[in-house]
Amino acid sequence: MPINTDDYVRPYGPNAPWNIPVDGLPIHDDSEELANKLWNDTGTDRADRNFNINNTSYTYPVYEVTEDTPMMTVESRNGWGNLDGEEIPFDPSWEPAPGSDAQIIILDPATGREWNLWQAEVNGDTVTVSNGNLVEGMGGSDSYFDREVGFGPSRGVGIQYLAMLVRPEEVALGEIEHALSLPIQNTSGAEFAAPGTKIEHPGVRMDGIPEGTRFSLDVTYEEIDEHIASLPDEVPDVTKESLRTIMVAMKDYGWFVTDTSGGTHFQLESTTSAQEEWEALGMIDFEVDGKVYPRDALDGLITEDRLITYAPSDEYDYEAIEAAREEDAAEEDVVFLPDPDEYGDDVDPDAPAEGEGDGSAGEEGSGDEATGDDGAGEDGSDAEGSGEESTGDEAAEGDSDGEETGDIGEDCADDDESVGEGEEEPVAETVDDGNDDMGDDEVAQDEGGEEEASEDADADDDSADDGAEAADGDDTGGETGEDAGEEGEAEEGEDPSAEEELEGLLAQIRAFFARVFGWGRDDDGEAQTETAEAAAELYDDTVVSLTDLLADTGSADDEQMVEMEDDEDEEQDVAVMF
Repeated sequence: MPINTDDYVRPYGPNAPWNIPVDGLPIHDDSEELANKLWNDTGTDRADRNFNINNTSYTYPVYEVTEDTPMMTVESRNGWGNLDGEEIPFDPSWEPAPGSDAQIIILDPATGREWNLWQAEVNGDTVTVSNGNLVEGMGGSDSYFDREVGFGPSRGVGIQYLAMLVRPEEVALGEIEHALSLPIQNTSGAEFAAPGTKIEHPGVRMDGIPEGTRFSLDVTYEEIDEHIASLPDEVPDVTKESLRTIMVAMKDYGWFVTDTSGGTHFQLESTTSAQEEWEALGMIDFEVDGKVYPRDALDGLITEDRLITYAPSDEYDYEAIEAAREEDAAEEDVVFLPDPDEYGDDVDPDAPAEGEGDGSAGEEGSGDEATGDDGAGEDGSDAEGSGEESTGDEAAEGDSDGEETGDIGEDCADDDESVGEGEEEPVAETVDDGNDDMGDDEVAQDEGGEEEASEDADADDDSADDGAEAADGDDTGGETGEDAGEEGEAEEGEDPSAEEELEGLLAQIRAFFARVFGWGRDDDGEAQTETAEAAAELYDDTVVSLTDLLADTGSADDEQMVEMEDDEDEEQDVAVMF
C-alpha cells in the first residue's frame, strides 16, 4: 500500500536534544567505558551482540484522533499520571502492543496533543491503565510539535513515548531526522543523564548505564553500504533500502537509552498499528539461514569500537547548534556545478593563465523497548516497588518483560554504511560580497574584482584566434587571458567606466567557462560550439542574468544588458553561475 507521507512532520521542536544531529556534540569523558557497558549489556557471549530492530512487541503502536473518534473514561489502577477519571478520545478497536507493557500512543494532530498509556486495556466503556498521561505543553502550548524537553510521568527515562520512535512515514521518506530509542537491561539505579528526567529503578544496578545516555554508530556511509551488500540475497531490495535509512540515522543522530527491558532493541512503531505500512517497506520479520530479518540486520555492523558516547544534553552548545542550523539553511540556495573532468577538457590546476600586463588572468583558488514503563507519582517521581511494573529482567518488579528475551534479544549485529551517501558531490560555488567562493576544482575570484578572470589553461600568449568562434558563431568561452586583460581592466590610474566594468566582467565569464570547464575550446583552440550550447541549456535553471548580478553589486543600472554577438549578429543574454 502507498504510504501517505504528505502530512508527516517531525514531532517536537528543533532544539529537542533527540532532534539534534550528533555532529559537533561533545564526547562523554567516559565514552569508552560506557560503550563497553553497552556492548556487554546484551547478555550473550556471541560475537554479534543482541542489538535488534523491533517493530512488534514491547514498543509503541500509534493511533491518530479524527473527528469521529469517540470519548472514553480513563480508570487508573494506581492513580498514576494525570488521566484518572478523565475522558480521552479512544476508539475501542485500538489495541496495545503485545507484551506485558501494553503501551499505546494517541495523537491528535489537529491540536498537537499526545497521550501515553501503559498497560492499557478496554473494559466496556472504560480504558483501564496502570499509568496514563496527557503530555503537558510548554511555553503556553499543548502541542507535541513545540515541546523540547522530557516528561517525567512517562516511561523509564522520563521522556514522552513519541520521542525517538521510528515511524513508517520517515522510512518511506528516506530520512529519519532524530535519534532512536534503545531500551536496555543494565540501566543505572544511581543517576540519569539529560535529557532524561528521572531514575527508573533507584538503588538497582548502581554501576549501570544512566538512562538518557546518548550513543552513535561511528561508521562511514560506505561501510553502511558494504554491510547492506553483505546481507543475504534473500533479503529484498526494499528491505535493504529501509534498513539503510535506519542505519544512517544511527550514524547521524545516534540513540538514547530510554528504558529498562529484557533485551536490547531499537524501537520502531509497532505492527499493531502499522502492519500494512511496514509490509510495504519490507520490514516484516522473516527467517533466512537461522537469522531473522530485519530484526537481526545489525549483526556485524555494531561493534564495540564503533560506539561513541556523548555528553549529557545540558552540556550542548545550543548557540553553536543554532548557528550551524542557520548556515545549513543558507546553503539550501547554493547551486552545484559539475566536475570539469566530466564536461570538456581537463584543466591543469597548476598551469598559470596567460595574459598581458594589467590584464593578466586571475589565479585559480582552492575552494577549498521491551520497555519497563514505570508509573510515576503525582509529583512526577518514579513509582517503584509497587509490584505493578514490568521491567523485563527483574521478576520482583512485577510483570516481567524478560519473556521477550527470546524474541527481542536474540541476535544483534554490526552494520556497515549504506550506498550513495558517500558519493562525491559536485563542488558548490556561492556569491558573497562580490566574491566567488568555490570548491577545489573551481576558480576563486579575488576580493574587489582586482584579479581578473582565468583563461583557458591551454591558451598561449601568441594565440591568433583569441575569442575563437565556432562554426555557427558562438564565442562562449573563447576569450583568452589577453583579451580579458584588455577588456576587463581600465588604464592604470583611471577610474573604470561602467562600460569598461561590463566588458571586464564579460571577459571573466568567458574565461571562467574556458579555464574551469574547458567549454568553448578544444586542443586546437577551436570553439566547441555544441558543448557550450549544451552547457548553457543544462544550466538554464541555475543561472542569473548578468544584468541582475551587476544591479546587485552596484556595477550597472538595472536596465543594462550585456550581450554576446556571434558572427551572425545573434545576441545572447550573458549568465553568471553562482
